[in-house]
Amino acid sequence: MEEGASFCRICLDGGTLLRPLKSACDCRGSMAFVHKDCLSTWRCQFPKSHEKHRNCAVCKTPYKWKERKRINYWIVPSFLASLSTSIAYVVLMQYCYPYLNVRHMLIWYQRIHPACIQRAVVGSISTVCKTFSLVVVFNPKERLYHNLCWTVGLAVPTLGLYAMLFFVDMTRLILPIFLGLYLLIEWACLLIYVLEV
Repeated sequence: MEEGASFCRICLDGGTLLRPLKSACDCRGSMAFVHKDCLSTWRCQFPKSHEKHRNCAVCKTPYKWKERKRINYWIVPSFLASLSTSIAYVVLMQYCYPYLNVRHMLIWYQRIHPACIQRAVVGSISTVCKTFSLVVVFNPKERLYHNLCWTVGLAVPTLGLYAMLFFVDMTRLILPIFLGLYLLIEWACLLIYVLEV
């Protein structure tokens, strides 16, 4: 380390174009500069109400910038995939009407309409996309591989329930309600996530 050069007081590395050094508090000298991500990692060790999360441990002054939640950008493609499959599901519903009388139910048991099978497949893909969105929202700091593992673990029982509803529900009304509720939960969680960032 060169004498007189500025460096981060946490990781002891110098500043770069992508990771510039910033002054976070009123400290001077070798304690003046820090990388924003280094300070964020250090502050996240303490709850928001803790003094070390709000104020510098050395000069006791409040930090100059607010702590921001780490954003996982996989939320964008997962949300778009969930939205597009939900739209495709609604379009396919036009070809697979709900059966509201006994005669249609009995016909359905004899022969399942191909549009209903297509709707069920699109709905199962949509369910997986929604599960991935929720996993990313609740685990924003995890790597993609870990989030995919969580998604598979949670999607398997959900898809089992989905398949059971497909074969048991003769009215064809329960699956749209199930997916609609899942979509509302996903959007509510996404809205909370975006507002907290």
